[in-house]
Amino acid sequence: VYVDDFKLAGPEKDMKKAWKELAEHIDMDDPTAIGKYLGCEHKVGIIRHNGTQVRTCDYIMKGFAEQCVAVYLDFTGETRNCLWKVSTPFIEVDPEEEVMDSGHLQAIASSVLMKVLYMAHVARFELLKPVTYQASRITKWSRACDRKLHRLMCYIDSTKDHILQGYIGDTDKELRLDLDSDADFAG
Repeated sequence: VYVDDFKLAGPEKDMKKAWKELAEHIDMDDPTAIGKYLGCEHKVGIIRHNGTQVRTCDYIMKGFAEQCVAVYLDFTGETRNCLWKVSTPFIEVDPEEEVMDSGHLQAIASSVLMKVLYMAHVARFELLKPVTYQASRITKWSRACDRKLHRLMCYIDSTKDHILQGYIGDTDKELRLDLDSDADFAG
């Protein structure tokens, strides 16, 4: 649930009943097939896994990735010519460069990074580390941070076609539920 958008998953035989029960408590439109939900396109398909056909759900954020790059370019006044193909969002910088001279992009970095962070949480988990590191530098922004942000945007532009595909190909008997919680105080 997000504000007024609902996404429901479960056994197909139970969907109508679940939606009906929700509608008894919430005034809402009739449900539709999954499609675009909060900037992420959902595409359901079928693949073969261990000799068995299984349903898949692809989480596609190409359009959102393009928006992230467009916001960066708009804020910086750069053109697409400044972006190059890269295979990783990381660059090496001299540790001294991290503390030298304030970067020029500090004022716009939060807006760009928070937009990218949403995409990272939904379907692009490989973006979590570079985005959260950059976000931790907002108050200590340097020219190295400018370069790292540029590299991140080059990476997003280079990988905008990447998707997350989810599926379960095991039988019910082969599945188990595990819970891993974060450490707690004196737990």
